[in-house]
Amino acid sequence: MNIVRACYARSAKILLAVSVCVLFVGAPEVVEAQTAGGGASGGRGGRGGDRPKPRTKQPQPADTDVPGHRSGKIVKFKPVKESEEDEEILGTLMVKPFEKGSKTIKLRVRRSEDLQIRVGDHMFDPEEELDIFWKGLHCTAGWNIADPDARRKIKELRRLTFDTIEVKGKIREIENELIVIKGVPKNGQNWPDLEAMRKDEQSNRFTKNKKKKRIRRRTLKLKVLEDVSKFYDSEKSEVDLEEFQADDEVEATVVVGKLGMMIALRHPVSDVEDEDTGRGRGGRPGPPRPRGGG
Repeated sequence: MNIVRACYARSAKILLAVSVCVLFVGAPEVVEAQTAGGGASGGRGGRGGDRPKPRTKQPQPADTDVPGHRSGKIVKFKPVKESEEDEEILGTLMVKPFEKGSKTIKLRVRRSEDLQIRVGDHMFDPEEELDIFWKGLHCTAGWNIADPDARRKIKELRRLTFDTIEVKGKIREIENELIVIKGVPKNGQNWPDLEAMRKDEQSNRFTKNKKKKRIRRRTLKLKVLEDVSKFYDSEKSEVDLEEFQADDEVEATVVVGKLGMMIALRHPVSDVEDEDTGRGRGGRPGPPRPRGGG
């Protein structure tokens, strides 16, 4: 009986010794696995491991290799050469999106009934008014792919809209068909090109200064276009351009560009309802009223 008890005791000691050896031998592997995995809490990191830093995706310009539309400014229009075989092609229009880092979009202009070039309610004839693609004009271009199965994806212009903006300011100069206005956008809006860049900066989490900057005045050189430009007095009645002069405070609908378009020019509506408003043309104060009875 004593011999049996001694055997059981010896077996227990052997099992205990083996368990201790397994524990210490396996411990480095467990520690190594926990360190590589960021800790035993499912990768959230522990004191013994480095927490992986999240990778931030850098903002990229929108893809211009697919059909769509973009807003920007005209860079150049290159008329087709006379030696070209395809008589339906009128030329190539290049539009630069406002966003920083965007590539210039090249659009083939083809003679087509579906081609639309417009500003407001006015539609231009592409064949007769190709000189309307002035450098710097703000616009929105829409296109499709000429041959989707071709290896080279050629974009063809389908519509071009000259983008208008409401401004207020003072006339600096009027000479023949050119009007120079120094002003700012109405209703607290920003200039379209600056607004696009501001939104692009805000989408970048690494941009330090995201405060809205004060809108600066711009000097706009605007061309008067026949059958397009309209002029109105403070009562919204249509008048001639001769009713306006330098230093008039005005409101205008324009297309911004190196040489922009004058779409509509008007005197501000007076906020005084009396017949004798006490204001001169263009919102300027008129002569003071005489005091006394009457």
